[in-house]
Amino acid sequence: MKPTSSSDRMIDLPRWTARKDTGFTLLELLVVLTLAVTLTSAAAFTIRDRAPSLDQTADLIAREMQRARIDAMQRGTDQTVLFDLEVGHMLRQGQIVAEWVPQINVTLESAQSVFLEHGQPGMVFFARGGATGGVIELRSTSQSRRLELRWLTGAVQDG
Repeated sequence: MKPTSSSDRMIDLPRWTARKDTGFTLLELLVVLTLAVTLTSAAAFTIRDRAPSLDQTADLIAREMQRARIDAMQRGTDQTVLFDLEVGHMLRQGQIVAEWVPQINVTLESAQSVFLEHGQPGMVFFARGGATGGVIELRSTSQSRRLELRWLTGAVQDG
């Protein structure tokens, strides 16, 4: 008989051995954790974006008032901004340009002539840059903001 070397005496062993499943691998845990974080953050953004905050509403109202002022000066015609406080709308040229949720209480101090002429409270921006002036106050349970419309310059200021 021919002597055999150690390499000739190879025993066939399975390439893998059965392991006892006692838990999850690190990779499985990371995948599940990543999915949970992604779904939670997506849900949080969806819920948060449904109702605009008081700050977002105040910024939108201020921006729309500034647009009305610019339009008045560029077109050479007065621009009126009206507020439907019961429904929660800001109107310009008959179009809704801003809305707010019932949790935000909006009050308005403005010239009585605007109310008498249009039947709703509002503010007028004049072609030469001025305005009727007024104050818009926004309140919620935890916040408040005050927007002031300067009559001489028509500037909208966060007060």
